[in-house]
Amino acid sequence: MRLRTLALAFVVAGGMVGLGSAAPLRVSPAQRQAQGTRPMTEGDCPPSPSGSGILADGDFSQAIEPQNGGAFGLRKGTVFAPDWIVRGPRTVDFYGFSIEWTAPNGVCSVDLDGSPGPGGIRHALFPTRRGATYTVSFLFSGNGGGAPTVKQMTLRVDESQSTTFSWNTSGSNDAQNGNWTLETWQFKARRPMTGLLFESTDPLGGNNGPIVAAISVTKD
Repeated sequence: MRLRTLALAFVVAGGMVGLGSAAPLRVSPAQRQAQGTRPMTEGDCPPSPSGSGILADGDFSQAIEPQNGGAFGLRKGTVFAPDWIVRGPRTVDFYGFSIEWTAPNGVCSVDLDGSPGPGGIRHALFPTRRGATYTVSFLFSGNGGGAPTVKQMTLRVDESQSTTFSWNTSGSNDAQNGNWTLETWQFKARRPMTGLLFESTDPLGGNNGPIVAAISVTKD
């Protein structure tokens, strides 16, 4: 479900979050209005100020920013950014800044329940050192446009290590109202090259899922 609302910029505030180490963020209406004056010209997604660590393109900044709000219903096998590919079983939606919401700093984001969802996204393999510990961080929210109320997501590395995150959109606690958190998770590398997968575990048939943006991986 795609609601025609503008959402831009951000301030620190409280909010409900999923699991893990979370820092609540809020995108204020006034700041959304100010950032909304940015010209709608085709170009790269804005980079995350905090960077992507050892990922080639964790913040999607090498992707063309989708115009008219987003690129919807991207199917399994679609390369929507140079280092990102859509995984099944269904689809994902790739959002720019102009419709429904904008993540902090105006970065592009992915709703893991596409049109229709649920689906997942996988980053290209990146170099790691066996036995070393790494931290994955990302902005997290939920699409409050419809069911389910609680969005569920699994984060995997190497298909062998995983953790889960959830977001409860009740009480307008959603991306449309500017609510985001910074989530983190640590893993120990087992291979010289590591994969990263974000996957919705919502029920089939929904279009409103967990949302991720500004992904990074750093060595501890």
